[in-house]
Amino acid sequence: MKYLATREADINGEKRLIQGIYVVLVRGGQRRVHRRGTGSACGGMARDLFHTGVLQRWASVSCLSACLPGQEDATFERMKKFIAASGA
Repeated sequence: MKYLATREADINGEKRLIQGIYVVLVRGGQRRVHRRGTGSACGGMARDLFHTGVLQRWASVSCLSACLPGQEDATFERMKKFIAASGA
């Protein structure tokens, strides 16, 4: 999931807009959770528990970065590479 935020900041005495990009990757068991919504990860784990009797492990990996307007796509691509390199 990707969230964007914008705020005005004072940089060296000049007011500038700053974009914030927050990325969250939720992993449950051996699969990534792609669907939006708060119940998707828990729903998949509950379904696996019901069918197999095994409670899957899960984790969330998040990353936050700031950039100037217009640099969101390039920043997001760097964040995706960073998260992939972390083994998530």
